[in-house]
Amino acid sequence: MRALEAGESRAPDREQAKCLYGLAQLYWETSRPGEAEAFCRRALPLLSDVSEPENVDLGIALSLLGMICRDEGKLAEAEQHMRRSVEIVEKRQGAESPVLATSLNNLAMIVYDQGRTAEAEPLFLRSLATREKALGPGHVSFGDSLNNLGYIYYQQGRSSDAEALYQRALEVRRNAYGPDHPRVAASLNNLAKLYWKLGRYDEAERMYGMALDVFERALGAESPMVAKVLSNMAELYRTMGNTTKACELDSQAKRITARG
Repeated sequence: MRALEAGESRAPDREQAKCLYGLAQLYWETSRPGEAEAFCRRALPLLSDVSEPENVDLGIALSLLGMICRDEGKLAEAEQHMRRSVEIVEKRQGAESPVLATSLNNLAMIVYDQGRTAEAEPLFLRSLATREKALGPGHVSFGDSLNNLGYIYYQQGRSSDAEALYQRALEVRRNAYGPDHPRVAASLNNLAKLYWKLGRYDEAERMYGMALDVFERALGAESPMVAKVLSNMAELYRTMGNTTKACELDSQAKRITARG
């Protein structure tokens, strides 16, 4: 805040915009979208200066504003900001920019949220290809793109494609973060859900167990993510006919959720 106040004592400039953007990013990451939106909107006119009205910093800020609006449920506005971000970044940095890949990925998520799965898929594919070329197949952002596209295929019933992408995402995340990271656990949970859907219950049980262990080590036994996996496991055991185990896990999940 002190940096922002110091900036406001001078004429508005790019440094003040960066302070505003930084605060917007911080509030968004800490689940305070209203404050994040206010700071981001204050930054935008300072980034769109006369000498360079459509610069990469503006494109990045628009991408953040799009994600904030998505979290607030304002999907039409979110899409508008994200499309402008894609246009600006591609114009300034070219079609192989990793920044562009992020904006494309974010746009794909917003389009998907509106039920336009067929339109989201090529955006995810383009983001995936751009990240692989610009950052390499071992980069965490490439792993995120693999996971996102895998989820699209999971929803479409393309199980083999989804499994292949989820497995690759898991490998990238393990190599990048180590075995005890929440994103590794998230990949394990995704695979478990897929195997459950396919009736491969033994594999689903094993993956859920692994996801639970990682979430407990990484986030603690009282984490909401632990409760989520316990709830998923309860549904799996219910499907398998083990109602006693299902009720036990449901109770554990509810106790964690109630404490939160």
